[in-house]
Amino acid sequence: MKHWKHNIVGIFEETADRPRVYTTQNMRRLRSLVEKIRRRRGDEARNTELDDLIGNGSVVAPTRIPCDIVTLNSKISVSESPSSDSVTITVVFPKQEDVHRGKVSVLSPLGRAALGRRVGDAIEYRTPSKKRRVVMIERMLYQPEAMGHYRA
Repeated sequence: MKHWKHNIVGIFEETADRPRVYTTQNMRRLRSLVEKIRRRRGDEARNTELDDLIGNGSVVAPTRIPCDIVTLNSKISVSESPSSDSVTITVVFPKQEDVHRGKVSVLSPLGRAALGRRVGDAIEYRTPSKKRRVVMIERMLYQPEAMGHYRA
């Protein structure tokens, strides 16, 4: 595959600082979710990973988002190497999470890492056992905005 012309660590280093891109609707929903979490847990529950997620990147209208950007409800395939099997995931809100069906919460390490990134980016996250993983976003299988499916 053309995206594997460098090793994955090299790709991660190239794409890690690339700004994320979000839709206005996704950003509004993410901010609302973060505020609900804070109200439930109190001010000391400041989650820097979530703050970084919503405070880092550019925001565009849903009609202007490039079709290779991972948005909420996007279905993508990722893999750790060209020889490993790819895994299909959909980035969803926590209430829709179903790991057995590939629906990964936007609050999970993988969901946070993927949102706002583009096909060809290498993304880093930590597993629940704290193991570092770097995976490549190989393909966009479905992006709601590309199909004209806009949700408020």
